[in-house]
Amino acid sequence: MKAVIWMSKDMREQIVADNGEYILTKVGTTHETQLGQTTSQAKAKLKKIGRSDIVTQIF
Repeated sequence: MKAVIWMSKDMREQIVADNGEYILTKVGTTHETQLGQTTSQAKAKLKKIGRSDIVTQIF
């Protein structure tokens, strides 16, 4: 079961927790970015892909 952890203001992107994994998804596409199994891993991956804006909003 997926749980939405974060959603962008325009509702086009979201981070979901699914089967112990954090995933960044883009609504309307099949594009998913695996972020890791822990919040630390997710935070590091978001920074690595240039999405520090998300990190400051949720972590």
